[in-house]
Amino acid sequence: KLRQKLEASGVSVTRDGDNIILNMPGNITFATDSYMVRDDFAPVLDSVAEVLKEYQSTMIQVGGHTDSTGSHNYNMLLSKQRAQSVSDLLAGFGVEAVRMDVVGFGETQPVASNNSDAGRAANRRVELILIPFSEG
Repeated sequence: KLRQKLEASGVSVTRDGDNIILNMPGNITFATDSYMVRDDFAPVLDSVAEVLKEYQSTMIQVGGHTDSTGSHNYNMLLSKQRAQSVSDLLAGFGVEAVRMDVVGFGETQPVASNNSDAGRAANRRVELILIPFSEG
């Protein structure tokens, strides 16, 4: 259902075991060096929220990531601010804040090499990891 809703948005949906990962590339989510969600991306988050509201039995890790340019402290702060901005918008669209765990990872979890523009762009992202509640 998530893939259908998001197929034209630029957001990728992958499964990792029982978890579902939504990857929101920074170039479509934020302006350079900013943590404010772009106005044209808000409708995508509204679509994400609609699906998240249907799956009440999941926790949502909202993880912000940066490339390796800038200091470690700056990247940690920017990644946390970006994750918080996405979380705040999702809450505004009706997703319960108590379900969301907001984390800034800075440059510590790259998905590509930081030695190229394309690699750095891939590393600037916010990921939502949907984690099913487990009994016990």
